[in-house]
Amino acid sequence: MKDRAKHLRRLWKPLAALLSTSCASAGPHQSRGPSAVPPDTVAVALSSAKDSSADSATRAALNRAFHQADLAAHRVDTILVSPDSLTLRVGEEVAVFAIVRIEGRTMAGDRVDGFAPMLRSEDWNVAALTGKGLVGRRPGRTRLLVEARTNDPSAAIRARPAVVVVHVSP
Repeated sequence: MKDRAKHLRRLWKPLAALLSTSCASAGPHQSRGPSAVPPDTVAVALSSAKDSSADSATRAALNRAFHQADLAAHRVDTILVSPDSLTLRVGEEVAVFAIVRIEGRTMAGDRVDGFAPMLRSEDWNVAALTGKGLVGRRPGRTRLLVEARTNDPSAAIRARPAVVVVHVSP
């Protein structure tokens, strides 16, 4: 059980980012006021078919991870990305978190542990986010926005989105 909890703690950041990552298959959304989820964002609900102690432990670990990510998003003042541009070919898919270093920083410049960014492609026709990564769809240029996101609708996010320019070649 300790190994499973350790594994979940290590994976929570990519999981939280993946669950809040935009993707091209997003459907229509309903506005919830000024803090509404952007229309190109997929909301994912997690549920369990049975309520065993392992399922409860997993659910509790995920809830703690999401809570930690929310707390981290409140502290982020600046988002740093490196590199700030990517080049893909049409049909090529890359794992964004494997090639782009993303860090949230406080106003004092300290790294914010637990920061789980939301990624959003400005033009899905050029490059789209999928469950596996970023895929080049047609030649062109778009921007990948890296944002701080919280599930708390009353929370104010200070950080402006960071930008990764994406070039897609034939």
